[in-house]
Amino acid sequence: MKFLNYTPHTIHMPDGNVLAPEDVAIRCGEETVAVGKIGGNPVIMRQYSDIVGLPPVQTGVWLIVSSMVRMACPDRSDLLSPGDLVRDEHGNVIGCTNLIANVAILNSTRWLETT
Repeated sequence: MKFLNYTPHTIHMPDGNVLAPEDVAIRCGEETVAVGKIGGNPVIMRQYSDIVGLPPVQTGVWLIVSSMVRMACPDRSDLLSPGDLVRDEHGNVIGCTNLIANVAILNSTRWLETT
């Protein structure tokens, strides 16, 4: 089993391992559209499009990605996001206490330890 960190930040995993970011982060394409004003305040709509840089599923490999990327790919059982965050004394995120998976993991043949 292997974890690859496709976020732009170093992640201190719940098991104590530290994952440096891969050379490229996986991102959602984004487009901003002005929709008008409410009470004189500009209102925009942000649309998310294709995922950029997402490799295919690989046996035994889990990809740590942003929650936005994970949620944009609900059928992918190999995507995980940092869950409850751990912060340093300055408020910077340094790790997580758990990982978030898509519902697809429940129907996959990928292994999952249950507690």
